[in-house]
Amino acid sequence: HWNKFLAARKRVHRNLKSGREEYISNHLGEAIKENPKRFWSYVKRLNHDNPGVADFEVDGKVVSDSGLKSEILNSVFTKENLESIPEMRSDPTPGLGPLIISEQGVLKLVSSLNRNKAWGPDQVPPWFLKTFAADITPILTDIFQDSIDRGTVPRRWREANVCAVFKKGKKSDPANYRRISLTFVASKILEHIVHSYIMKHLNDHNILTDCQHGFRAKTFTEMQLILTLHDMAKAIQSSSIHAVVLELAKAFDKVPHRRLLWKLYYYGFQGPLLTWLDSFLTQLFQSVVCEGQTSSQSPVTSGVPQVAGFNPTQPLKLPKECKGNCIYIPRAVEAEIRECGLGSVFKERVSVPWKEFNVKQHGFVRRILLDMLVLLT
Repeated sequence: HWNKFLAARKRVHRNLKSGREEYISNHLGEAIKENPKRFWSYVKRLNHDNPGVADFEVDGKVVSDSGLKSEILNSVFTKENLESIPEMRSDPTPGLGPLIISEQGVLKLVSSLNRNKAWGPDQVPPWFLKTFAADITPILTDIFQDSIDRGTVPRRWREANVCAVFKKGKKSDPANYRRISLTFVASKILEHIVHSYIMKHLNDHNILTDCQHGFRAKTFTEMQLILTLHDMAKAIQSSSIHAVVLELAKAFDKVPHRRLLWKLYYYGFQGPLLTWLDSFLTQLFQSVVCEGQTSSQSPVTSGVPQVAGFNPTQPLKLPKECKGNCIYIPRAVEAEIRECGLGSVFKERVSVPWKEFNVKQHGFVRRILLDMLVLLT
């Protein structure tokens, strides 16, 4: 019997090894192109990475209960400061016309859904919508158009399940987790349509600065890095270089809703579309899902949803007020700084306009740059 056991164990190990090799060659090789998520999940398992949420330290106490952790994560997101809201005024930019949604366009978007993506609170998977695209498209088109015309997002589409993804720092600190919103797949399709409409307006009227490489088609951060290295290599041949690199913490979570809506109005977004964007931004509710436990539902009072699809307002997270305000100084010495008037230029072209949009971040950036000016002089 012992020999039979050893022979059986050997066959099992051999079959497991051949099955693993077949899985890697036949499935993971294709997954790199078609479903990268599956590939990297396999790599994480090999490295014994734990992508979950660690135990928290709150007021000196360790919190390990999944339900309590979900409530803590739900409470750490920032709230907007409604003081000093800028006065509404219009930019010379022409306003937008009505958004007309075509059935053909919706069918194209539904048919191109990635069937492997996660679904939202309605638990309707993308593969279902994609399989029955021809039957569902007319209904979705009517719902989309009615939503835009009325200027309101359907109540259920304003609900999001949020999962926490660790960024960096101490895993026991709830503030070091990024929130990823899982919304309705149908809602993401409408967001894509609105996003494309907004981007066309921004590009047609040259509202976005060429220095912005994030959240724009045909641009990417690698291109920005190449341009930066080119400028630095060109400048270093004749002078020294002084650079300040700033990273604003919780860039998505701290976007002020009212100031963003003011900015949209300023650049020509008015009427039902602005009302729809108001509904999209200010009437969103979220529940945090942590290790199978769901927190209570709460309103999202600040930030823009960071979703897998397109957020309609992402391009305007960055201030156009900084457009054209990158000033190149051949030699950073006192004479040149006085001649360029760097301090006054910063105050007039960056400091004052940006303050209207984000008071808190403006103050931080202003202190950093002014301290830099003192060092240069």
